[in-house]
Amino acid sequence: MIAVEEVLAEFTKITGLEVNYAKTSLLVGGRSIEASKELASILKVQYVRRPVTYLGIPLTSSRLGIKDCQPILEKTLQRISNWKSRFLSLAGRHQLILSVLSAFHIFWSQTFILPGSVLDTMAKKCATFLWNGFLMGRKMHQASLSTICLSKEKGGSGMTNMKVWNQAAYLGLVFKIAVKGPSLWVQWAWEYHLKNKFFWTMKIPSDCSWVWRCVLKARENAAKLSVYTLADGKDTYIWHDLWCDEAPLWNNLVARQEWGSLGS
Repeated sequence: MIAVEEVLAEFTKITGLEVNYAKTSLLVGGRSIEASKELASILKVQYVRRPVTYLGIPLTSSRLGIKDCQPILEKTLQRISNWKSRFLSLAGRHQLILSVLSAFHIFWSQTFILPGSVLDTMAKKCATFLWNGFLMGRKMHQASLSTICLSKEKGGSGMTNMKVWNQAAYLGLVFKIAVKGPSLWVQWAWEYHLKNKFFWTMKIPSDCSWVWRCVLKARENAAKLSVYTLADGKDTYIWHDLWCDEAPLWNNLVARQEWGSLGS
């Protein structure tokens, strides 16, 4: 803990930014509760136990469950159940869904692949609110959920298809990693997960986190939507990049073990 305090002090000295200990918490793994609380008291911060959230998002390396997503479901229901929402016209409810309710999942979708049941529940609640004006009782829906999610040009309402948006957000993460975007998270991914490996052809590790596994699984769809520019070729790996067709040559080469020694 003394080393941690010294690092934080050095950080403050270099950046001019100070740690707000009143808003800082300590999460410890592999130690007893008593030892963890003692460490927290030394640093003068609050001790927390799992589950814990950061900026409203659960901190977890395992698969996200329905229970983890309760905050976003409750937030959606609270906004729909608001007494002011009950007096909105059909056009008003439609605008509320487009501008507010459909945006609740976006922040989460940029971090996790959300459970399909959670996205289905949110979409159905929005559709019921659109046609009924409330969540209780039954009323004939004038259009199916799939039709509502179509663009206005195609006869829909323009409501976000949450599943498609979630998949698109993850494809965005794949793109940022592939082009080595100027993000601290991307830099960490290359240093920790991709060191001495090729992003498009590396195998999914058996011991990686669920989030990283989802990113690697999304590569196949991302490859189909990618357009690769060779330019001068200095940053192109002949066997492992998407410069030829929708997959790296390494994936399609029959005798790739024999040719692997050719390098990049």
